[in-house]
Amino acid sequence: MRKLAILLICLAFLGCSHEVTVKPTVSPVAYQLIDHKVDGNIAIFVHPDLADLNQVVKPRSRNCSTVKFPVEAGQSIKASLIKTAQGVFKNCTAVNSVPQDHGYDGILAAELLDFDVDVKFNDGLWSGTAESWVEMNIKLTFYDANLNPVWRSVVGYTKKEFSKAGGTCSGGAIAISSGMEQCLKNISIQMAEKIAESRKIETAIAHSRAVSKK
Repeated sequence: MRKLAILLICLAFLGCSHEVTVKPTVSPVAYQLIDHKVDGNIAIFVHPDLADLNQVVKPRSRNCSTVKFPVEAGQSIKASLIKTAQGVFKNCTAVNSVPQDHGYDGILAAELLDFDVDVKFNDGLWSGTAESWVEMNIKLTFYDANLNPVWRSVVGYTKKEFSKAGGTCSGGAIAISSGMEQCLKNISIQMAEKIAESRKIETAIAHSRAVSKK
């Protein structure tokens, strides 16, 4: 009873927090969709607004309303996008900046378009469920060797996940993490398919390689 009382005080007055761990995630299907890798020496640049993405999520329910869920997802999203791009292109290097004399056949840039995370707890603190809702949309732009944009697309996904609430509302972190990783899986599939099927990207790379041979 004493431990329970301390726990309730923590939740009601101080507000506890559960950090959300998001693993870099790429679906195997993303690679299965590709007949052959896109030729060329490509760089991928993930904008800081995406690479440094973090958010503190607060429940939209009375249950666990004082508990916070810090989500530091940027680096996992970045790693997932890089891994996907490296699975699509024969040669793909991650860069933190793009100088004018970069020497690549093209640059794939990814930036945040929309990111929203919600969590709520249903049916009580001890026997209830945690319900998360994650929406993520990423804008992809491919630049040719002269840094002219030649292709744009949006990849995104929305996912709802459930978990047991847990004694200290820790299930919220599990539900959010699962939702995030499912979004990344589906985004990787969309990304791989759209890049592999783009004639504009293929043409831009072919032009760059032809010019470099002269």
